Amino acid sequence: MRPNSAWNLNPGSFLNFPDGGTSPERYRLLRGKIITLMILITVAPLSFVSFIIYRNHKSNLAKAAERPLLDLTDRGKHTVDLFFKEHVTAINLIAALYSFEELSHADDLNQIFHVLKQEVDGLVNIGIVDVSGRPVNYAGPYYVSDKSYIDEKWFQETVDRNV
Repeated sequence: MRPNSAWNLNPGSFLNFPDGGTSPERYRLLRGKIITLMILITVAPLSFVSFIIYRNHKSNLAKAAERPLLDLTDRGKHTVDLFFKEHVTAINLIAALYSFEELSHADDLNQIFHVLKQEVDGLVNIGIVDVSGRPVNYAGPYYVSDKSYIDEKWFQETVDRNV
């Protein structure tokens, strides 16, 4: 091991310049130290900035991919909310305009159902259920006359709210 080597790993040895030696050797060592310092001075900040840019780009890329999905789900939620609001409004209108006795007649309910079906998209059926959970009248494609809704959660919530 050479004691005056430019590549000696002792602290401060990089900045020390050997006193002895010939001029070409001193210039070769000086050139090596200058090149090493230039590389360190340029590569360290470049690496740091590259790392920061990579992290920001990765974060922005994830947000850019996530944003359209959030917008799509928000629009879907809005559409479903409007769908249910339209149907609830139609049911509230029927409840306000007709009495339970009127809705209990099959002909009246069928006429109301056909008019509503033309005006409200997605309406499949309409039924009248008494307080014991038994269907009183029904208009639509399904057979529900022997069905009981007394144990259904939605029916219990409706009775509890006195709707």
